[in-house]
Amino acid sequence: MNRAKIIVETSPYWHYTIDYMMSSIEAAGFSAIELWTAAPHYCFADAPEAMKGRRAEICDCAKAHGLTIPVFSPEQMVKYPWNIASPDPYMEKKSMEIVSSYIKDAAEFGADTIRIGTGWQHLDCSSEQNRQRSIANFRELAQQAAEAGLTVIAGTSGRQIGSFARDLPSLKAYLEEAGMENVKAAVTLPELREAGMSYVSCRDYFEGKLGHLYLADTGGTVPGSGSADAEAFVAECDKEGYEGRLSLQISFRDCILTPDRWIFESAAWINEMKKF
Repeated sequence: MNRAKIIVETSPYWHYTIDYMMSSIEAAGFSAIELWTAAPHYCFADAPEAMKGRRAEICDCAKAHGLTIPVFSPEQMVKYPWNIASPDPYMEKKSMEIVSSYIKDAAEFGADTIRIGTGWQHLDCSSEQNRQRSIANFRELAQQAAEAGLTVIAGTSGRQIGSFARDLPSLKAYLEEAGMENVKAAVTLPELREAGMSYVSCRDYFEGKLGHLYLADTGGTVPGSGSADAEAFVAECDKEGYEGRLSLQISFRDCILTPDRWIFESAAWINEMKKF
């Protein structure tokens, strides 16, 4: 597998400056990132002029550090009130406007892929109406992305968040009902292993709709440090001709305290593998 297919999902640098983040990722030897953004890095939803300036800063910084941004993943589920499945008409409309703007942002960042969330519902007020509203709005956003030449990836979010894609079966059902050609599933190695799946069985399970993989070991730790057998997973992807990207996603609790350590350790693990 070409090492360039492994990119860095940037959430561990959430509380560091953009320049520090990109300097660190460059120093670790990576050439591309999945730009995960939340305040304070970006997502100034009610300040369009600030967002315009911030986009320019991010693009200039990436260029200075020799990094590309093939995947854009704006935070949509946890940190902010907007919700494309909201039963409140104003919030639904506002949420659609915000995510639509992210689609335009993705194009400006030079991305070919954007991650879009399903929205959420309160755990004590779940309903099929909420789910259908989510699917209809997701479909509309995916159409906008298609018109911009973008692939949409969607993954799971935990049950505690109220997501409509809370595990692999519900993600599959959601994507099938959305029915958009440019929408693909995004799956993490830890959840794949938890489900007892290999890359091949997961690929077959999603019937051609598996488009993005996240690389980490058990609990979102550095590949090779746990029980997920990341090396065998990457070897299987390579053998079976996986053509997508692998986003390195370090997400264990407190990983943001020393993101450099985990990114550099991950880079060392990659470099030790003969496949790269």
